Amino acid sequence: MAICPYCKRDDFTGAHAVKSHIPKCNKRKNRGAQSSAFAARALERELTAARKAAEDAAEVAAMDVQMDFDEPPRPPSPVRLGPSGLPDRVRRPTRKIIDMMPAPPPPVIIPPPNSQPQPDPPAHNALECTRRWVEIKPNAHGVYKVYANRPTHDPDKSVKLEQLCETDELLPTDGTAPAELSQQRQVAQPPCSTWKNPVHSVLEYNQQAIVSSLRMSLSLVPVWD
Repeated sequence: MAICPYCKRDDFTGAHAVKSHIPKCNKRKNRGAQSSAFAARALERELTAARKAAEDAAEVAAMDVQMDFDEPPRPPSPVRLGPSGLPDRVRRPTRKIIDMMPAPPPPVIIPPPNSQPQPDPPAHNALECTRRWVEIKPNAHGVYKVYANRPTHDPDKSVKLEQLCETDELLPTDGTAPAELSQQRQVAQPPCSTWKNPVHSVLEYNQQAIVSSLRMSLSLVPVWD
């Protein structure tokens, strides 16, 4: 006994009879129609999805084209031409020139700033080391004096004219004798010292010049008998 796998019929006498029945089985035909309908619906869904994807792609392409038309492309930059009419090319140094170039200097190392700046040392005042000389006003003869310190008094005010003259021919107006004048001169002379003041040397030179001038004047005076 044989059975049809579609309609479950079991009155067939053999396998040959079942094989002959299957192409004519209504159950099989209905199942095939259902399968075909399902396949057709699936194919339709696939076609619909493909159609929609194509439409979307066309819309995107149209938008891209519209954007391309709205913004025109930029013109290319002009090519710089040399004197020969050919475009300039980038000239790179050869290896020989690179080897001849000096090495770059070492980087400068900047020391960190000090947190507390050190005060500057006081500048040495050169004027303090320079000795200041005190110069008095010159007299009627143009003679002036220079002192290392400011003097308290003028020593020449206590010196009389008789003490400056070394000759006995010039008598004072008060009638003092030459011997008394010589004695007064010896008393008025200051004690000798080993150090000689340059100012006193100038005074002595001036005194000698005055005495020489007076002697010459006296020698020129005629003597009347």
